[in-house]
Amino acid sequence: MAHTPTSHRKPRKRSPWLAIASVFFLLIALIGIFLFFNNRSKQEIKTKTNASSHRKIVTSIKKKKWVKQKTPVKIPILMYHAVHVMDPSEAASANLIVAPDIFESHIKRLKKEGYYFLAPNEAYRALNENALPEKKSHLDYF
Repeated sequence: MAHTPTSHRKPRKRSPWLAIASVFFLLIALIGIFLFFNNRSKQEIKTKTNASSHRKIVTSIKKKKWVKQKTPVKIPILMYHAVHVMDPSEAASANLIVAPDIFESHIKRLKKEGYYFLAPNEAYRALNENALPEKKSHLDYF
């Protein structure tokens, strides 16, 4: 009679760590996907908001009456790199930073001297079409 070996091994205990690690990685992946799509939708909303506000500005500029000038339009352009109270660590960039109170005094003085402010797209139009708004503009943004 032939003897067949039978295995009397104990069943191996499965480690709970493998299951825990799998669930952990699955959870991390789901959170990553959620954050990716959530951030993407916020950017789309921001882009739509910027586009609609830009349309409003452009529309309001188009509604203004512009007057063709007989002589070439000349526009003084002031460029401020930064308007804030300078931190001592920014001393190397001191010529690029203007304190808010000084900036305000510049604006008040220019207004007092009869200057008025154009938005960048208005300045572009003025230079390209040699026209200026019939009524004075106010400072919209920089």
